[in-house]
Amino acid sequence: MESYYFDNIIVQFVIGYFVIKLLVKATIGFLDLLNNGFNFRKQLGNIAFKVPFLRRMYKKEYNKLLDEFKTKAKERWLKFGPLTKAMPKKGWSLDRINQFIDLVSEQTNDPLNNLSMSGTVYSMNNFELRKVTDRSLSNVYSVAYERSYLWNPLHHKEFAVGDWLSYQAVHMVGDMFGANHNEIMGFINSGGSESLMVAIRSYVNWGYTEKGTKEGQAVIIAPDTIHASVIKAEQAYKCKIVLVPTDSRGKVYMRDVEKYVKKYKSRVVALFGSAPNYPNGNVDPIESMALLALRYKIGMHVDCCLGAWIINYSGEFDTNFLDYPGVTSLSADNHKNGQAPKGISTLVTRPMSFNTVGENLARYSIYTVPDWKGGVYGSPKDQGSHPATSLFAFLSMATIGDDEYRAIANKVIQETNELAMRLEEMNFEILTENPINVVAFKLDDKLNLGFGATYAFAYEIQQRGIVLNTLKGDAVHFCVTPNAAQSENFVNNFISLAKESLEAVIEIKKSGEKFKGDAGMYCDLESAIEPKRSSLSIMKYIENYLFGTRMASDALRAHFTALLDPYAK
Repeated sequence: MESYYFDNIIVQFVIGYFVIKLLVKATIGFLDLLNNGFNFRKQLGNIAFKVPFLRRMYKKEYNKLLDEFKTKAKERWLKFGPLTKAMPKKGWSLDRINQFIDLVSEQTNDPLNNLSMSGTVYSMNNFELRKVTDRSLSNVYSVAYERSYLWNPLHHKEFAVGDWLSYQAVHMVGDMFGANHNEIMGFINSGGSESLMVAIRSYVNWGYTEKGTKEGQAVIIAPDTIHASVIKAEQAYKCKIVLVPTDSRGKVYMRDVEKYVKKYKSRVVALFGSAPNYPNGNVDPIESMALLALRYKIGMHVDCCLGAWIINYSGEFDTNFLDYPGVTSLSADNHKNGQAPKGISTLVTRPMSFNTVGENLARYSIYTVPDWKGGVYGSPKDQGSHPATSLFAFLSMATIGDDEYRAIANKVIQETNELAMRLEEMNFEILTENPINVVAFKLDDKLNLGFGATYAFAYEIQQRGIVLNTLKGDAVHFCVTPNAAQSENFVNNFISLAKESLEAVIEIKKSGEKFKGDAGMYCDLESAIEPKRSSLSIMKYIENYLFGTRMASDALRAHFTALLDPYAK
């Protein structure tokens, strides 16, 4: 009996010891979570939000609050007059441009003279009252800037003009791509890179919120011709960008896209495509990609940063992308063919209507910091304070108008196609299938000039006054801008200089000299990134295999570090 009692005490002691040890570990773990930012109240709220009737109750209160804020915004906008949601057919007259600039500046600037604000406006507000004297864009923009250089749309009450203009500019771009005005929202950004990165961050956040994707697990799938800023976003927002291989002309095949969607399954939050893409100037199969996105209940972004205001008028493509089922966002660069000042781009978003929430994608971009010591803070995207670029996005479209954009686009398309045809006659291989405003090309292999010859050609023609964009794979492209297309004898001059440059490359090859300029550097970088045993010594191949990608990245870091301070020791 005593032995049983004693044994029982030992068992209880051992069990108690392990229970206490587990409790201590659990307590330490919980305290670690708190120290690392774990918010028990927030997590409990997230769990409660998944309960249907609690979610409905919360949404009811949220919608009341949203309606209240909408009413206040519309009241602040009334003083600026009626809304414009589509580009005018003909550009505004000089009088109308001046009336508009006077109206928005008086309604915004005059009240500043009667306010003493904490921060917000730091410079002396001596706004110029000069008038626009002609319809040239430089004159319109310089006068508009003189009236608006202190505006900061982050402050929505004092500078409500920023949101009012942004709303209209977004809708004007949306209208150009067939949007339903009742479902779109969006942002005016600092350039195409920001438009793409805002879209990616929004899709990643949508995945976290609505699909339950874990941090770092969200996947975005795009052809490997997608713009580099998409890959940059992978580093910034801790998501995974999966690049689908394309053929030598930059064409992507839907079977390959779907293969990757199936591979990553529920982790996929969006597909990205281009119209056209930057390297080759080709248009991805947007409609097929959109239908695939719709089937798998994921987002679909169309990057029109390079082609907007040109591809819309080509007649070769149905560009009502924002009317396609499955397309949930689109980007277009106003500062390119829209002819707005640098850097202005538009991101248009649609509802993510694949679940019971159906919120517009734009909502998932918004930052909220409600418990900051400096007061309640929020911003719609990464930028905090920013200039009123929406004024220039709006003015460019209002001043130029649909008819003039169409005429410019027709000229660009005509010159681009003629350039492609003439280059092909010169023994260049054309990599663009249906040229819109980009011609990608390389020297034909049958010339036997060797790898790097196209890069050498780019160097030679630059010495003669034409700057090409160098691409991977010993290829180049030329983007035909409205500025270039309207130059007298543009194509004839280009071809004349191309012939001179090609002859120079052939002479260098005959002489046995190394190609001039950056051709060697580009070849070395490509060899480092993708080493080929056939063209390298065994030691160089091993070196490039082990360190090539690192060296290519570090070479870029060295380039930008040098620009930050070329005098650093």
